[in-house]
Amino acid sequence: HWIEALAHEAQRWADQCRPPQSVEEHDTCRDLYSLKVGQCVASVVGTTPVRVEQMVDIWNIQGIFYNYTVDYYVPPRNGSAYYGDFAQMLWSGSYMVGCGLSRFMAQWKGRMQRVQRLVCNVAPYGPQATQAIWTPGSPASHCPHKAMPHLKGNGLCVYPESRRAVEKALERRERDLSRAKRKKKTRKPPKSGKVRRDLPEVSDYDYGDEGKPRPTRQNKMVLTTTAKSVHPLMSLIKLIPSMADYPANFPKELMDNAGSYLSPSLLTILVLFL
Repeated sequence: HWIEALAHEAQRWADQCRPPQSVEEHDTCRDLYSLKVGQCVASVVGTTPVRVEQMVDIWNIQGIFYNYTVDYYVPPRNGSAYYGDFAQMLWSGSYMVGCGLSRFMAQWKGRMQRVQRLVCNVAPYGPQATQAIWTPGSPASHCPHKAMPHLKGNGLCVYPESRRAVEKALERRERDLSRAKRKKKTRKPPKSGKVRRDLPEVSDYDYGDEGKPRPTRQNKMVLTTTAKSVHPLMSLIKLIPSMADYPANFPKELMDNAGSYLSPSLLTILVLFL
């Protein structure tokens, strides 16, 4: 379920514009009344906007560092690679989510750089130490009360009574996008000499088959690298503060098999918001 109160608190934390860190800073005042809330934070540094799906994959990548069983959770220890967001995102006990996105300038590696940040508040909070992250079995074989497997067989559980609400949300989003495009075409330049320069929007980029952003005519910023052949996942990892220390030491087999890790269960609900 998308919960607006969770999204509101997530957006407030994203708007704090905290500098990125190797282990991202989490909001300590995110609980709602008696509901204990978990949080996932992802940051990407660079001038090129990154799709939300790729930012969610940052938490999925943390699973590379989890070397324990799924039926007995061991929290990350001090000094070890962090995988707390991975565990929270995939914990089967969470069924409510709300997210916020921000772009801002912050200090990183000795200079001011552009940062894109995604914050998702997830409830209930979990998993606790020694708990199972999820129940082994076929996808969507143990859906929550009043939920059922998705008819398209994508491995997700859905609540039938919320289907119409989802359709209405998509219709509203389509209308908003249509109005925004019409306004963009008819917008006139300001008469004053000053022009506000906003951060580039994701809509200014086209994405190819490999998920890499290609600039449109309105935006010419691109990801660059000195390497002749770079794994697409490595290109993203180099921009992630929490992964900055790992790319040089990443085993090749992990990079090649990164796509085999579980796809995040939050992607469907994120599309409705962003």
